[in-house]
Amino acid sequence: MCRPDLIEYNKLTKAVPTYNLNNAFNVAEDRLGLTRLLDPEGWHFQPCDFVSATSILYASVELGLSVRKLTH
Repeated sequence: MCRPDLIEYNKLTKAVPTYNLNNAFNVAEDRLGLTRLLDPEGWHFQPCDFVSATSILYASVELGLSVRKLTH
């Protein structure tokens, strides 16, 4: 269910990571029907390697899909 076409990459910025994360969560919720499980403001942003970031996002999506299957 990879849909990179749903993100407006030209609006993303390294200076405001919470905006980027909120944008991703809003797209997931509005366009894919996935429930928001995390609060971006609660994250402590620091440099993160690609593998760690990808693992976190993958686990979040998988958890969201599991919750959706249980509730629908």
